[in-house]
Amino acid sequence: MTSESSRKAWETKWKQGYDAGLAEGHTKGLADGHLKGREEARVALVRAILAARQIAVSPGFPSPRQRMALAVASEDTIALNALGASSESDFMANLD
Repeated sequence: MTSESSRKAWETKWKQGYDAGLAEGHTKGLADGHLKGREEARVALVRAILAARQIAVSPGFPSPRQRMALAVASEDTIALNALGASSESDFMANLD
């Protein structure tokens, strides 16, 4: 996966998560919707990068612990770890 395609995947997934967060924000309040959208964008980014690299993730991904790790990591750290990981567990080990 090239850096350009990684950037486009990130932008697309971020936009989807942002839109989902805005929609949810109308019923729960903007702050909660924004945080939820950001969380979903990060999960979508990881799934997209790992899928493009033909790395499967477990059905329960992300677990509550994994969600917490994704919430505190920067987007750059998340993307770089997903691009360099050899498995889901390798990704999470590098993220923690």
